[in-house]
Amino acid sequence: MKNTAKFINGYKLSREEALALYDAPLKDLMESADAIRRATLGDTFDLCTIMRGKNGHCSEDCAFCVQSSVSEGHVDLQEMIAEEEVLENAKCAESAGIGRFALVFAGRKLSRSEVRAVARIYRRLKRETDLHLCLSGGLLDLDELAILKEAGLERLHNNLETSRRYFPSICTTHSYDEKIQTIRNAQSSGIEVCSGGIFNIGETREDRVDLALNLRELGILSVPLNILSPMEGTPLANQMPLPEEEILRTVAVFRHILPTAYLRLAGGRQLLSGDGEATLTAGMNAAITGNFLNTRGAAESTDLQMIRRHNFTITP
Repeated sequence: MKNTAKFINGYKLSREEALALYDAPLKDLMESADAIRRATLGDTFDLCTIMRGKNGHCSEDCAFCVQSSVSEGHVDLQEMIAEEEVLENAKCAESAGIGRFALVFAGRKLSRSEVRAVARIYRRLKRETDLHLCLSGGLLDLDELAILKEAGLERLHNNLETSRRYFPSICTTHSYDEKIQTIRNAQSSGIEVCSGGIFNIGETREDRVDLALNLRELGILSVPLNILSPMEGTPLANQMPLPEEEILRTVAVFRHILPTAYLRLAGGRQLLSGDGEATLTAGMNAAITGNFLNTRGAAESTDLQMIRRHNFTITP
C-alpha cells in the first residue's frame, strides 16, 4: 500500500481514513500492517495465559457470555480458586516459556475480601516466580487497585468490547463510562491496562473502527481481539460467523490505527484456520495461550511452534 511509511512515523488515521482501509485489496492491507508491526515493535511476541479465579455467579447481562445473568447455557460454578492450584498452574506456565499470567473473575467486580485474597496469592507469585501478573477483576476502584498493585499486579484487563454507540446493545448492567473510569483508575495507579473487544456481536465496521480509536485515545498498548464463539443459551447463540477475510481486514485496520500496540489473538481463534495463524501476517503480535474460559484454547506447545515459524521472539 502507498503511504505505509507515514503510519510508521506516527501518522494518526482519521475515522474516515480508517474505514476506507476496509476497501483496500486484502493482500496489500495485510502487507502494510505487517510492515508497520515490524517497524514499530520488531519481531517481539507477547504471550500470556489465563486461569479462572471464579466462574459463574455473574450479575451482568453481557449478551455474548455464557456466564451472564441472561444466559441459559450450562456453566460449571466455581467459587474463589485455591491458592495452591493457582501456584501450580502459574509455575507450569512459566516453565513452558510464558511470561504473563492472569486470574480472570466472573462478575461485576471483585468483592473486598476477594481483593485481599488475590493480593495474598499475587504476593506469593511474586516471591516464587518471575511472571508478569495481570488480572481481570471487573470495575475496581482506586483503593482496591492500590492493594493489588502493592501485591505485584502489573496489568489490569478490562475490555471495552465494542464502540460506545453499540455497547448498550450487548450490555445494560454496567456502562461504557464505568469501564473507561476503571481503565483510568488503573492508569492513575501506575498499572498498565489491557483492553480490546469482541467481533461478530452484531457490530458494524464503523463500531470496530470507533473501538480502535477509543483505545488509541486511552493509550492502550495491549489489545485482545476476540471473535464471538456462539454459546448455547446466550442471546447470540445463533449468530452466523464472519468470513475469515473480514477478521483479517479488521486486524490489519487495527494495526494501522494502533501501530505501537500489541494486538493479542484471543477468544474465538479456533473459528479461524490454523487457530488464527494468518493473523500473524496481518499485524497481530501477541496471544492468549492455553485454556480459555468458555471455549477451547490453543495448547502452549502449538502456539510456541507457530510463533517460531514466523520468526518472532517471545518477550520475557
